[in-house]
Amino acid sequence: MTIAYDDERERVAYDAVVVAIGFDGRWFETLLGEEASGRYRDALGGGELEGVIDVDLSVAGLAPPLHLPVMAGLAQGPGFPNLSCLGLLSDRVLRRYVAVNDAGALVTERRRRA
Repeated sequence: MTIAYDDERERVAYDAVVVAIGFDGRWFETLLGEEASGRYRDALGGGELEGVIDVDLSVAGLAPPLHLPVMAGLAQGPGFPNLSCLGLLSDRVLRRYVAVNDAGALVTERRRRA
């Protein structure tokens, strides 16, 4: 990733980048390079972005995943663009990265601690 501060540029490698500013759900499109933009368009398949948001709130068929909860309203239900669904939002996104073999065991473990 190249970070710009006025005329200065810094290149930094990250495992993941999260930008949580603004209300334009498609703000990121101008940041995509040529290759990423092509893969993004291919994943859309000529359809609307709002219709291809998967259960984990990422663009279906796009790798690496691009999670866009603010665009999930049509495909996954309303509420993800605001904090009213923050717990569900994080569960949906993290399920892609965290293996849970027995969700019931987690509930039982939480009850024992309480």
